[in-house]
Amino acid sequence: MKLRFLLGLLLIVGASSAVLWLRQEWKIDSCLDNGGRWNYSLSVCEGA
Repeated sequence: MKLRFLLGLLLIVGASSAVLWLRQEWKIDSCLDNGGRWNYSLSVCEGA
């Protein structure tokens, strides 16, 4: 039972991390597609 709980928790944390990473990648891709430049240090799109 504890193992099942830990595996479920690990799955939720992993999925949440993947969603957050993908959101950031989509923002970067959208910025570049619109002719902008992604500033990685500030995590903002410049010039689009």
